[in-house]
Amino acid sequence: MKTMLLAAAVAALDQAIKRLVRAAPAGALLWDASPVFQLTHVDNTGAAFSLFRGNPAPLAVVSLLLLLLLMWLLRRARLTRGARISLALLLGGGAGNLIDRLLFGGVTDYVRLVFIRFPVFNLADAAVTAGVAALLMLLLAGKLEERK
Repeated sequence: MKTMLLAAAVAALDQAIKRLVRAAPAGALLWDASPVFQLTHVDNTGAAFSLFRGNPAPLAVVSLLLLLLLMWLLRRARLTRGARISLALLLGGGAGNLIDRLLFGGVTDYVRLVFIRFPVFNLADAAVTAGVAALLMLLLAGKLEERK
C-alpha cells in the first residue's frame, strides 16, 4: 500500500510541475540557472531521447503494458523494501508520462542540463532512471527478493 502511495505521489508531483510548465508556450525559457540547468518548456512526442518520435499511440500502449507488469510484480513477488521503492519510482514516473501521452499526445519536458549535451527531461524521467539504477544495484547486490 505504501508503495502505491509513493508511486501516486511521484505521478502527482510530476503532473503538478508539468501543469505549471505548460502554462508557458513551447520553447519558452522559464528559469535560467546557468551554468547548471535551465527550466524550459519542450514537448516530446517520442520516448527516451526522443526515440520513436511522432508515435504517441504505440508508446502509450507499451507504457500501459509495462505499468501493468510493474503492478503485478509489486503484488506477487516477494521483494525487499528497496526493490519495492525502486518499482514505485518506475511506476510513478511511468504513470506521469503516460498521463501526458494520453491527454496531450506527447510528454512535457522541462529540465535542460546546460553543462552537458543531454536531452531535456522531467521529474517522471528522473524517477524512472533512479528506479532502474536502484534495481540494478539491488540485483547486483543480491538484495532484490526477500529471503525465506
